Amino acid sequence: MCVRKCVTMVCITSLLLLLHRYVSAQPVVPIIQTIEAPAAKRIASFPLSITTEQTTVLIFPSNVKSVDRGSASLLCKVVTEAPNVLKLKAANDSLTDTNLNVFVADGTLFPFSVNYQKVPDLLTLDFTLPKLSDNWHPVKISQYPLNEAEIQQFSDIVAGLPPFQRRPHSKRIGSMRAQVSGKYYQQGILFFQFTLENQSQLPYELDFMRCYIRDNRSSRRSSDLEKEIKPLFVRWVGGNTISSHSQSQVVIAFDKFTIANNKHFSVEFFEKGGDRNMRIKIKGKQILRVRPLLPYLTDKYPNQSFTF
Repeated sequence: MCVRKCVTMVCITSLLLLLHRYVSAQPVVPIIQTIEAPAAKRIASFPLSITTEQTTVLIFPSNVKSVDRGSASLLCKVVTEAPNVLKLKAANDSLTDTNLNVFVADGTLFPFSVNYQKVPDLLTLDFTLPKLSDNWHPVKISQYPLNEAEIQQFSDIVAGLPPFQRRPHSKRIGSMRAQVSGKYYQQGILFFQFTLENQSQLPYELDFMRCYIRDNRSSRRSSDLEKEIKPLFVRWVGGNTISSHSQSQVVIAFDKFTIANNKHFSVEFFEKGGDRNMRIKIKGKQILRVRPLLPYLTDKYPNQSFTF
């Protein structure tokens, strides 16, 4: 009986070894699942003709921020005095068909297909007007965060909101004091509302501002210990000259940021031709206590529409 069991076990083991060798010898065929990608949206380009002897002028609804040319023979220049105007010209008459993409400040892309024409039909195109073509329209590409035009619009709104806080504030220097009067957040942008109060007999004229993050433990000023935070937009209410016994407000917009507990955010105001320089130190936990701007507006002003 024991001999039969041993023979049986040996047979099973041999079969398993043969099966393992057979399976190992077979090629591995990976299982591939084909996923069909969604079709890309086709964007039409606006047909545009340019020449060498005349300049084509394009007028956009907001400032030109970037231009991408398909050919070096396509010459373009933004007008310094009017940054929403772009001038075009062909470098030579051998310019082949190419393309041009213009990105403007309100987050819109204007795509063009460009060709050479000795005498173009149109030399000036105004894209601030209603549709120039039923078969073409620009592409809105900036939804988040806010684009430049929207930052300016929200800054104007924040400038008109009543203050809801008085701290933190600077030391009183020569009867001048600056304080944070509001903090708001909207789509990746922080809006700080400051009030500058002048209780002296002399007007206060602002020369410049500095905004930076600094370590609390640092006692000496060094560029290595400070990180400058550049404003995206600055909106003054009543101008940057504060008359005697009056006050002024300024709204400063920044890209969203946070800071550690061992650091602080400082905003400094420097007087032109004077030493009444004020500094406000804002802690990280104070930055976190911002008001969501659009929900606050719709709750406080339910009868008004805020659409951008």
